[in-house]
Amino acid sequence: MFYNLTVLSLLPNRLGAVLPKLPATYETLAPNGKALGAFSCEFGMLNRFTFLSAYETLDALMADRAAKIEASDPYGIGEHLGSVEQTAFKPLFFMGDIEPGEYGPFYEIRTYTLSPNGLDETAEAGARSCRAATRCRNF
Repeated sequence: MFYNLTVLSLLPNRLGAVLPKLPATYETLAPNGKALGAFSCEFGMLNRFTFLSAYETLDALMADRAAKIEASDPYGIGEHLGSVEQTAFKPLFFMGDIEPGEYGPFYEIRTYTLSPNGLDETAEAGARSCRAATRCRNF
């Protein structure tokens, strides 16, 4: 499974105009994949929406990205956008597929920068950390 994280940052004072349009943005987010979730932030960087989508293949993810690049207003809120960021990723060996659901009122989206040749060490540390967190959650 491959994932795409899209962050839409709004221009100042555009939130009211954008909120009613976000359901349509979400529905058309991943025609070749599956939209998994939409997130906003109440603390930190405001006026940003993060969308997570899943793809069976890298080709499907890239096809959706190519279509968005070629479209004049791919998210339906073009006049309100300040920037768009996209990050594609594949989970590490110990991670399962991301499943949509209600897990609580707070979510944490983490990103890491790896040092050269640091993937194995980072993956092992992540696996230990996730096993410990799972034990705490399942208490």
